Amino acid sequence: MKWLRSLYVGEKIKEDKAAVIRLIEHPEIKSRFAFCCLISPAPQEHENLEVLPLIMLNEKHFNRSDRVILGIAGGMEEANGLLLCMTQDCLDAGGGVKVKEYFLGLPDSAFTDRGEVVS
Repeated sequence: MKWLRSLYVGEKIKEDKAAVIRLIEHPEIKSRFAFCCLISPAPQEHENLEVLPLIMLNEKHFNRSDRVILGIAGGMEEANGLLLCMTQDCLDAGGGVKVKEYFLGLPDSAFTDRGEVVS
């Protein structure tokens, strides 16, 4: 998995961000954060971003290695708020509404291979 260094993090889990990241990297750990969601570029070419419940990490068909994690949220409602924030940041940067292309077009230095994110 690749992680956005300036990860978008919802308010509900901001204080527990490190624990949630450990859970994402090790989904076999049972946790009180099962309600959390990941925000990731959609694998389908014609779609932008997708919100995935953490429970998806345990699915056999889920390919963790190809994922780019842009944000983590404390539920679907909070994830929708982060999506709005991400879209606004993309618009402000001149990326229009092509949010997926904007984030995937960031330089390699904007990403890390581990959940050691700065924000």
